[in-house]
Amino acid sequence: MKINSPNNNPNFKGWYNNKMALKALETISDHSTSFAAGVSFASALILRPLAISLTPKTDKENKKILTSESVSSAIAKFAMVEMVALPIERAVKNIDKKPDEFLKSSTIKNLKASAKKLSDSREYKFATQIIKTGANLLSSIPKSIIGVALIPLVNDFLFSRKNDKKNQKIDSMLNKSHLQENSLYAKFNSPPFFTGLSKFVAKAIDSDMMQKIAKNHVKNDKDIARNMSSITDVILTLGSVVGVKTSKKIDENKKNTLISNKLLSSAISIFAGCSIDNLVQKGTKKTIDGFREIQKNNPKLLKYIEGINILRPTMIFAFVYYGLMPMVTTFVSDKITENKLNTKK
Repeated sequence: MKINSPNNNPNFKGWYNNKMALKALETISDHSTSFAAGVSFASALILRPLAISLTPKTDKENKKILTSESVSSAIAKFAMVEMVALPIERAVKNIDKKPDEFLKSSTIKNLKASAKKLSDSREYKFATQIIKTGANLLSSIPKSIIGVALIPLVNDFLFSRKNDKKNQKIDSMLNKSHLQENSLYAKFNSPPFFTGLSKFVAKAIDSDMMQKIAKNHVKNDKDIARNMSSITDVILTLGSVVGVKTSKKIDENKKNTLISNKLLSSAISIFAGCSIDNLVQKGTKKTIDGFREIQKNNPKLLKYIEGINILRPTMIFAFVYYGLMPMVTTFVSDKITENKLNTKK
């Protein structure tokens, strides 16, 4: 069966060549870190607290502390993305536009393969995707530290409105941090800074190890966003567990709830998310192959495919981790805490 394309069928319609859909995929490819962070931030602030609140037969105080943990982790992740991941993303964008200025000629020749431009090379896309997701991974420990530190503050802010002095103090701290963030943003949002950062990122791409990884594993590029996200989540979870366990500001009775919930959420979500993602990939293979065929002459095809490979796992894991699992893990962690308290009594 011959697949129609825009060239031989002017009346062809659908997402295969829908301008808005293609533009969205291109934007997701160019701003993968921002997209993933935005989905995670919105889900942690809205979807997960809603799921927690709807969990039946669960202690209200446990719901409060778990909601506070969700909000605090969202704030911490967003802050680290602003400070680390987004600058890396912009630095990669600079290299995309002017590869000759930042990369060695041997690197360009090696990664360019049969593509007309380096930015159209599948190997180059794979290498830069590793760097962008790797920046997110490396900031996992600071995220978990900040997230745990914010839990008692957020909990007071959300559920202890009677204590006006404390809330005023929290509001003041948030305002100060906002001012500092704007100041840092103004300081680092300058061309010389990003030129220097682009040179630093280019050195990573120039390395033999990175080029070997890109060459040998490029066939797995559809799974890179999912796999790096899973590894990042494991590190975040372990860091949060240690942080909660050693925190002196979190109520001892609530630590078991937070720890068991975090471990359960991470383990079940990674397993369920990967399983669903594999099923979706198999179920949509013909659709993606049809899309490749129709857009085969489009120079932005690789961007669209990369956008799909980022969009798919991001939305699946957001649904599973922030929407589906909280109702299960909130109930289970509540019962685990209840049993431990009964055992102590």
